[in-house]
Amino acid sequence: MRLDEWRKGLGFAILASFLYALKSAAIKFAPSAKVEFFVFFRFLLDFLLLTPFFLVHRKQLHFKQLPLHFLRAIFVTISIYCSVYGIRHLALVDAILLENTLPLFIPLIAWVWHKQKITLKSFFILLLGFSSLFFLLKPELNIVHLASLASIGAGFASAMSAMSVRTLSKTEHPIAILFYFNAFAGALALVPLAYTWEGMPSWSASFWLPFLLISVFGVLFQYAMNRAYSLISPHVVGNFVYFQVLFSAFFGWTIWHEHVNAMQVLGGILLIGSGFLMIRENKQKTTPNVLQKSDLD
Repeated sequence: MRLDEWRKGLGFAILASFLYALKSAAIKFAPSAKVEFFVFFRFLLDFLLLTPFFLVHRKQLHFKQLPLHFLRAIFVTISIYCSVYGIRHLALVDAILLENTLPLFIPLIAWVWHKQKITLKSFFILLLGFSSLFFLLKPELNIVHLASLASIGAGFASAMSAMSVRTLSKTEHPIAILFYFNAFAGALALVPLAYTWEGMPSWSASFWLPFLLISVFGVLFQYAMNRAYSLISPHVVGNFVYFQVLFSAFFGWTIWHEHVNAMQVLGGILLIGSGFLMIRENKQKTTPNVLQKSDLD
């Protein structure tokens, strides 16, 4: 691998983390609206932004596993619902940390879905990783609440989506995977929106700007992640994904004056450290798609 490719790959990996943190900050900064509104218009704006790309590459949109595309869309929709709810109700860094339980869930799902055995070393890494939740959730009876569980649920649903991509990638073109994910997830998100519809909240530009930024940052995040995976090892990219925690902590501190305490720091170190160990432990048997986030959320 040439040195310039390595540097570009690291640059795109860090850029992807920065864009994901920006997208999350835009969600938190957006005006008050129902989660159903957030999720549907996120998919709608994403699809509109990507439509020219899909038209150019329309020959790659054929499929062989349509039901699995739909199943993945279900996981993605659940993941984004949970992510938006968690980000809107938790400190930004807490929500992002809890979402990054993704690498810990993947070995468990692979064990159930693909019958891959979990080694003793992997088992102890998983115990270490999940022990971090004790510090991140700060489990006094009056603090553990639905938003924390939603952010963990986002990590689990993202892991389910990533494992479905692993299966889809054996027969489907990456552009087809991206197209049907957006199309099906948008259709699924329309159902709860229609059920809870109370009219358009506002037509002002100031209201819609954060929603547009959410989609722009999300699409750019997908591009940066794909470029990083094309230039350097996916396991290196997986490590740099944790930079989004640092960027989120910075945004939370500068914009919303959110402070990080000792328990959060310890929990973050345990979670990120175990994530690194799990990525390295599975380096020889995981594929690039398994490590990607679902939105790539």
